[in-house]
Amino acid sequence: MKHLRNVSWLWLLLCLATLSCQHPPTKSMDLIEPEGPPPPITFSASCETGDHFYLMAVGNINMLSKTQQEASLLRDMSRPTAIERVSSGFFAFFSRMADFLKNADFVMGNLNSPLAENLTSDFYIDGDREICNYTELPPDQLYDGLVYGSELENTGYPEVNTHPALAYALRQAGFAAVQTANLNASDRGSNGIDLTIDAFREAGLSPVGTAKYGQAPEGVVVEVKGVRVGFVGATLNLGGEVRYGGGKVDLAGQVSKIYAKDSNEMYPVTTQIERLRIKNLADFVVAMINMGSANSKSPAGDVVNVAYALAEYGADLVLITRPGQVQKMEKYLAFDGREVLICYSLGNFTNLVDTTIPEQQLSSALAIIELTKTDSGIKISGVGYVPLTIGDASGFSGPLPTDWADPNYAKRSQSVVDIFGPLNRVYPDAPWPPKLPSACK
Repeated sequence: MKHLRNVSWLWLLLCLATLSCQHPPTKSMDLIEPEGPPPPITFSASCETGDHFYLMAVGNINMLSKTQQEASLLRDMSRPTAIERVSSGFFAFFSRMADFLKNADFVMGNLNSPLAENLTSDFYIDGDREICNYTELPPDQLYDGLVYGSELENTGYPEVNTHPALAYALRQAGFAAVQTANLNASDRGSNGIDLTIDAFREAGLSPVGTAKYGQAPEGVVVEVKGVRVGFVGATLNLGGEVRYGGGKVDLAGQVSKIYAKDSNEMYPVTTQIERLRIKNLADFVVAMINMGSANSKSPAGDVVNVAYALAEYGADLVLITRPGQVQKMEKYLAFDGREVLICYSLGNFTNLVDTTIPEQQLSSALAIIELTKTDSGIKISGVGYVPLTIGDASGFSGPLPTDWADPNYAKRSQSVVDIFGPLNRVYPDAPWPPKLPSACK
């Protein structure tokens, strides 16, 4: 079957083949939203018996210059090694989330930065590679503004790079997989992509959506409680493709894209999903897709179409990761009968905290996905969310549940509840595992 950008054609073909036309994809979001709070999202597998395990997903992990400068001040310089000293500064941002994250069997998020040790943004072309220049820094220097930090330079989009010790901090906080295919993936060139993959693997995490030079991006499979969870990641575009004056555009093809170059076909990402399914490499497939408007409160029609297409090709959970504010979740019924969860945006997990940042980009959500090992396979049996705030009155600038924040910051939860509805909300102090809405009467 041809992989078409407009899922309406895919839907039509499937509709004619199955004589079931109950889920046409939305071409635009100019729809009348129902009044009142959203109803609970439930899954039929909640009525089936079997062992449960839990995934958690967060939104964008942003590491711009001010955040890195603050992390530098938070380093514990008494630690015995340079990597531990730098990692301690980053971990300070996640410290108030770490205990809660460790309730999950698997945690994932999107990192908008390479982890390219000692590379600047200056580059040259070597064959089919963009190679960034090397400048050696002391191993425990977390920020300098040239190697590590973010540079706008009137380009419209910052080029970012972060010390590789961040990978150890994420692992310490409970993360297991991190999306690396996004707008910033090529900010330190081809050699920076290689170094980022090395940094994650050395820290014991799985990078999703990029490949080392000479290899093609493909899905990653991680075993969770005996279940093979497959991950694919892709981005709509790269910063170098949209910055004024151009930039690094991944000439070597190391970053997974949603669409093929100069084509309307989605096979770069759909073939990764099909490989996991056809070769029976995964029991459950997660697609992490970097696209959408950074400041929109609703998903655009092209984002909805892509999410529905990936669900039809075999994704069980679709996470859209670019938007900086929370957007809705929905359950999508695929034509093969699977109930697929789509999260259009969980917002920013970390971000700058100052008066220039819109309030809606300082609240976000953590999604909790319950999976059940049923007789007919691994299925989503429930979903919940925890509203988060970035920073509170104590001066802390990292993420934390709004329920644990100063009352003036706790009110940020209401904007998240208005989008997701009150009935799927999980309170972080409640007993674990959480009691999620059920489809059972």
